[in-house]
Amino acid sequence: MKLAIPMIVAMFVQTIYSLVDTYWVSGLGADALAAMGFVFPFFFISMALSNGIGIGGGSAISRRIGAKDKAGADNVAVHTMIIIFLLALVFTLPFYMFAPQLFTLAGAGKTTELAVAYARVIFLGSVIIFFSNVANSILRAEGDSKRAMRAMILGAVLNIVLDPIFIYTFKMGIAGAAWATVISITVSALLMANWLFLRKDTYVSFNFKDLHFDKRIIRDILNVSIPASAEQLSMSLSMLFMNFIIVSVSSTDGVAVYSTGWRIATIAISPLMGIATAVVSVSGAAIGSRDYIKAKTALSYSTKLGFLTECGAGILIFTFATQIASIFTQAEGGAHITADLAHFLHVMCLFYYCCTRNILLLFLPGSRQRSKCSDSNPVENHGIYPALCSPLCLCPGSRTGRSLVGNDRRKCNRVHIALFMGKVFPERSFENRTYRKSRTACNLRGQNP
Repeated sequence: MKLAIPMIVAMFVQTIYSLVDTYWVSGLGADALAAMGFVFPFFFISMALSNGIGIGGGSAISRRIGAKDKAGADNVAVHTMIIIFLLALVFTLPFYMFAPQLFTLAGAGKTTELAVAYARVIFLGSVIIFFSNVANSILRAEGDSKRAMRAMILGAVLNIVLDPIFIYTFKMGIAGAAWATVISITVSALLMANWLFLRKDTYVSFNFKDLHFDKRIIRDILNVSIPASAEQLSMSLSMLFMNFIIVSVSSTDGVAVYSTGWRIATIAISPLMGIATAVVSVSGAAIGSRDYIKAKTALSYSTKLGFLTECGAGILIFTFATQIASIFTQAEGGAHITADLAHFLHVMCLFYYCCTRNILLLFLPGSRQRSKCSDSNPVENHGIYPALCSPLCLCPGSRTGRSLVGNDRRKCNRVHIALFMGKVFPERSFENRTYRKSRTACNLRGQNP
């Protein structure tokens, strides 16, 4: 909880600023909300890539800290920074140059000009956004979640203050909202850069002069980053596809409802994201130090806490859906979408219950990678990762899904249900590292006893 609470607060404040951003833009009308909706999947792509690298680098750092390998943690941090800057450049140039064509193909229609005005500012600040996410992940990985929280809160509060000034006082319109976002993230990034590179009062230190690329470290980072990014990238692509379908069957007003509804929905899952980021650091350090009981306890506790939190959030949003929708449709040009937005919020309440396990699954691979000092994969042997992945094995084409038949399939379902309700299993002897060999559906390697 010491790691989770600061991250929950930070995620909550960031979500609030996202909603405030949407609120001020809603004053410009439904077309401006729709334009933000067309940009959001591309912005989410940048967040997916940077968060993926941050999760991969952060998990590798936390495991080396758990193994008391400071030099290794420093080396991973340097590699992570180099990778993120190269990735930011590859992302920024084509998206900035071909923004009009992108939004025309996405079906933005009459809102294309507004979408391009907003997007080009965001794309221009991609390098800063990428660095900010990775720097925050490094701070969390070394257990300094309070400073990570302060940096995120500073950027969020500054954005809330700058939004009305840039949009209405400076009469910059929707582009003003983008500039407020980029400037606030820049200030947050400068604060973290001061801690990491100038004051150097963090556990992890950076030495770029003696850098030699190590393929093993890059592989270690990417082994976690690619799956984490892939899941979020698939969500981005689904948003693009949904925007295209909505425009085809309705209009850009439908995109305004969809994107605004999703921004409201993010406030419900922000506590869960804070819990998940804390689990990566705690579990990674525990596995690095071979304290597998602590890793399992963290997972069990976070699952129960996340599930209860999401149930409460779903009840609140369902009860006040109409009132929430009216807040974002007060402008004359947006009042006609109030009822549709309220209906969207009602339906989305089912999502909060289902997303708990999926979000924890997304983050857990960061803490399950094999420790340098480990001669086996104890995470799989002790039922932490297999139990979570058991529902995946029931899907056709998964790693050993075809072998899960009859009684084994029923065992796998019981494992999934027991873990989801917070039960930790199987009990093994961790002290002398002797394990019972038994036939179980959770052995994802398909080995026989």
